[in-house]
Amino acid sequence: YFSKKLVVNLAAPPFSDDIASAFKKIESALPERNIKFLDNLDNMISVRADAPKDLEHRKATVRTLMDAIGEEVKVRMQYFSVHSQQKKTYTIHPYRLMYFRGGLYLFAYVEEYKQIRTFAVERIESIEKTREAFEKPKEFSVESYLESAFGVVKEEPFDVEIIFNSDIAEYVRSRVWHPSQQVREIGGGRITMKMHVGGEFELGSWILSFGASASVVSPDRLRRRVEAELARALENYRKEVTVAPAKAKKHDSKKAMAAAGRRG
Repeated sequence: YFSKKLVVNLAAPPFSDDIASAFKKIESALPERNIKFLDNLDNMISVRADAPKDLEHRKATVRTLMDAIGEEVKVRMQYFSVHSQQKKTYTIHPYRLMYFRGGLYLFAYVEEYKQIRTFAVERIESIEKTREAFEKPKEFSVESYLESAFGVVKEEPFDVEIIFNSDIAEYVRSRVWHPSQQVREIGGGRITMKMHVGGEFELGSWILSFGASASVVSPDRLRRRVEAELARALENYRKEVTVAPAKAKKHDSKKAMAAAGRRG
């Protein structure tokens, strides 16, 4: 029953309603005494989803991808790349969908690049299933593909060392952020964490989320990247921020003038 709460609450929006409906059908087949027990359990445990992406308008895209994955047929899609800020058209072999930290991601072989890439489903602008079949490698699995990745982007792994201050140390050490992590106390309540990971952008964003409580020791390129982002953030706060007042709508102005005329 706890699994039900996790699945329904954490499922991507295109699936959540269908999953909830499926669980209701299962519950309807259970004896009354079991239902009562599960209802009591339901009042003891709560699950809160962590800012899931809004995929409500991507249901058709998700269904097309699921069909193509199941049938092992190629897909042509138009995708908006955040990195290049451009729309690109790809012919892909869709391998697997993955729900990760509130978002839905596609792992697919891209014919143009002759390698597997990760795509955010909400950035797929158009999609078309072809009749051309492909053969997925039997040895492929998302788990092994992302073994060294910090998030969902596979890159060449590198050695990382980060120091966390005492105010955040306990929170950091209480979680498994990556299978390769090694944590050591260095005095004053601080800890150092070493990892062998890939995915510099995702790793940098994670480090930045700790603000002044985390500092990169190595590698130097990651340290410089985080330092530059912090400098840009500081610059934002040094600038004077002005927000232009909202312009009054024309019809509102006419109403105000008419009212003033009546009062006069």
